Amino acid sequence: MGHFIQAFIGARHSLEKIKQDYGASEVFDLKQGLSILPLIDPLYDSIPDEEDTNLIDERFQFLTPKIVKLLAEHSSNTSTGYIETDYFGGQGSQGAILARAGKIIYGPKIGDGSINEALKLMGIQKASSLDEFDTVELGRFRSNEDFVVKTLDTLKLTKAVQILRDCSDVPYKEAVEHLVQAVGDKEMGEKLMEFLPLAYARIGFSNSGVKFDDRFCRSVGNGKFSHFCPLEAEPIWNEVVAFAKKEIEQGMPIEIWQPVAEWSALFDAINKACLNKTSLQGAVMSPTFFLRSASMPLPPLRKWWQFWK
Repeated sequence: MGHFIQAFIGARHSLEKIKQDYGASEVFDLKQGLSILPLIDPLYDSIPDEEDTNLIDERFQFLTPKIVKLLAEHSSNTSTGYIETDYFGGQGSQGAILARAGKIIYGPKIGDGSINEALKLMGIQKASSLDEFDTVELGRFRSNEDFVVKTLDTLKLTKAVQILRDCSDVPYKEAVEHLVQAVGDKEMGEKLMEFLPLAYARIGFSNSGVKFDDRFCRSVGNGKFSHFCPLEAEPIWNEVVAFAKKEIEQGMPIEIWQPVAEWSALFDAINKACLNKTSLQGAVMSPTFFLRSASMPLPPLRKWWQFWK
């Protein structure tokens, strides 16, 4: 299992001030009075650059002078920190830096236990059998995308669906740009462009007799593709399926949901079969192949008796 986050941690009122000043992200509550503000791309980009834009420590992903300055400015009456994790398959690293009363009092430090040390300085009391990291439930969020999914509310989904309906005659890249602007995150906007139309196509044709494959993979370049993963392993999949299902099953006419579904290769394949007067009953669709390279969920674990697969 991986863990890859970049985020500010501190008192909610301090993080809310950062959000108020720069927007583009949401504050989430952890335990023991601690909150977290994920440093998603739009937030990082909205923070004014300092003259020096180089990393303070190249082992960090985003720790530049403007992040350090921001910590100092938002720690006058409290402790405000910045953390990063980068783990996959049990291997990786973590780092932390902490400011209090306008000064850096810890770090920047990279290494196992650095986040726990910062949390201790913030007054976190670890629970029995748990370290500080797990006590405040930082493990609840395994990537910055997890935070974005939790802010992917009905309003944002409604806007995204309306954009796809209204943009049926515009180029693909332009439609993606509209989605990115609507949800405030580039990666999430691109994933909505992939998964929303797919969800509408599958729900729309659920009674057609077609058998859908519940797996997907991605291009990794050079004509190669990643491992297959269940669609439900993708964090936003269940969200968009539930939204599409609610709309279509409430009697939405095909003229309304079809413009969304038409953005998917699945709809195109089924539509071509219909035009060729091919029966859909019992037709089996292949897994979904996305041509955009992006991170994939971990492949599902095999049962012990499936060692030969």
